[in-house]
Amino acid sequence: MKPTGTTSISLSQIRKALNRGGGDPASLPQGKGEYMRLRIFFAVVLTAMFLTVPALAAESEPVRVAVIDTGISETAIPKTNLSPGQNYILPNKTTADTVGHGTAIASIIVGSEAAGIKGICPEAILVPLVYYGKNQDGGTIKGDGAMMAKIIRDAVEVYDCKILNISSGVLTDTPALRDAVAWAEKQGALVISSVGNDGNDAVYYPGAYSSTLCVGAVNEANSAPADFSNSNEAVDLLAPGEKLPTATMKGNRLLATGTSFSTAYISGVVAKLMTEYPDLTTAQVRQILYASATDFGTTGYDRASGWGILNLEQALVYVRQGCLFRDVEPSKWYFDGVNKAVKLGLLQGTSAVEFSPNQPTTRAMLWMMLYRLQGLKPTKNTAIWYSDAQSWAKANGISDGTNPNGTITREQMAVMLYRYTSAFGHDLGNRGDLSKFSDADSISSYAKDALSWANAIGLINGTGTQTLSPQGSATRAQLAVTIIKFYDFVLGGIRHT
Repeated sequence: MKPTGTTSISLSQIRKALNRGGGDPASLPQGKGEYMRLRIFFAVVLTAMFLTVPALAAESEPVRVAVIDTGISETAIPKTNLSPGQNYILPNKTTADTVGHGTAIASIIVGSEAAGIKGICPEAILVPLVYYGKNQDGGTIKGDGAMMAKIIRDAVEVYDCKILNISSGVLTDTPALRDAVAWAEKQGALVISSVGNDGNDAVYYPGAYSSTLCVGAVNEANSAPADFSNSNEAVDLLAPGEKLPTATMKGNRLLATGTSFSTAYISGVVAKLMTEYPDLTTAQVRQILYASATDFGTTGYDRASGWGILNLEQALVYVRQGCLFRDVEPSKWYFDGVNKAVKLGLLQGTSAVEFSPNQPTTRAMLWMMLYRLQGLKPTKNTAIWYSDAQSWAKANGISDGTNPNGTITREQMAVMLYRYTSAFGHDLGNRGDLSKFSDADSISSYAKDALSWANAIGLINGTGTQTLSPQGSATRAQLAVTIIKFYDFVLGGIRHT
């Protein structure tokens, strides 16, 4: 069991502590492409915030983070935090940093003793994978989308990285890059990339892919997106990105600005969470960070700030309590049922941060849940999202397949669960006495046997001490709890395949 003691530290306190060391703002060397437009970059240190996280690092393997960048300076970054990587842009060269950007990124994630910076996750192991650098004439050279795709695959398959920090991007969506990011997600790795520093709506890849955690910058006052931070539908979160302490290649302290450093900030946070809570999946980490973010501007998602500003204190609360959605609180009766249904992949949120527990459920939703419970996956890109589940439900006698968008009633829910149980050979022996409910006469004749069974085994209970409400609609929360009871008690926690 994890310790529960906490220490509350605000972001402003961390900023003040970081800035006590002084340091004048300066510019990092600029290169081609996106780097030509960066103002200065970089990041912050909030290790102190993680005093609120129980320290279990010794019990888990260090999280490996691929820094797909300009290399890392061993003068600035402790060698104990580095693992051999590869120089892809200049294969005959080492992974030593020739630009400074990768070192700055690294110092945010793991820290730099030379520069007096404590990293967000000092336990992490960094793997430098060089994508951008300088040639022997001092000119800058940067890889393309194909090279980035290759590096992403190697980062996971060859270098065993769980987090891929990419503070760069390309303007063209290519099949190779898209497939590499999707593949990394399936392997349990999280790609974290910057949205860009053009101050417009330009879209960069891999940041724009749905499985990438795309990071923008919040201003120094923590009150609005930074002026330079791109605004588009790729943005997922904002993190500090102005005047952040970083290390130079020589180990000096340098304040830097840009979404690159916001990205490193998030990578450090994710590494710390995965270190302290190794059972978290990348999907859960992403969900928790989105749901716990501080929303501002337009309510909900917006192009400028995504789901909001990273809120570490709230994220830690969410991790400890097992929260996944803003509107599903631990005190609610349906909390465990909703969380388990989502983790099993039976239900999804109505957005990345909300579940909408009181929203009515449709017949098609239950078809899809039972279809997934059977271990089946719907065909992608079908015109009608429920078509596979609808056909399956009809073929197995679970439903007649009509009225897919109609709100499902409690008795219809009981009937479909009853028919599923019968179709796949489970026990239907129990029956309950429905006469104790004052509204028993309102139960449809076709549903009486199913409701008697569902009530007897505790799947569907009364809505009061004397009412069953068979014609009442079933909410998403009710359906989640019911389907998990069904999964646990009827199916024995085993999916059919």
